[in-house]
Amino acid sequence: MSDKNAIKGLFVCDRCRKVCRDGEDEYGVYGPGKCPEAYSGRKTRLGCLGPLCDSPCELQKEKTDLTPEIAIGVIKYLVVELNKILITEKSV
Repeated sequence: MSDKNAIKGLFVCDRCRKVCRDGEDEYGVYGPGKCPEAYSGRKTRLGCLGPLCDSPCELQKEKTDLTPEIAIGVIKYLVVELNKILITEKSV
């Protein structure tokens, strides 16, 4: 993510599912409903981030669908990925 405060890239929201097209990359097949499978951990299915969204769309709700459980899952994923980077850098 280019903006350290941006969080939308961690989620697949209703808008992302609406505009997403089918495709395939090094992680496998992606498309509407497939991103949480292809990008397990990195992408979390969510209806809307509400006021937390850094790129609001016409589907934005007043309240977020983000729960503490979902946030904890994303944080756990990021910690694991950060540890991988730190271990790799330390061994070089």
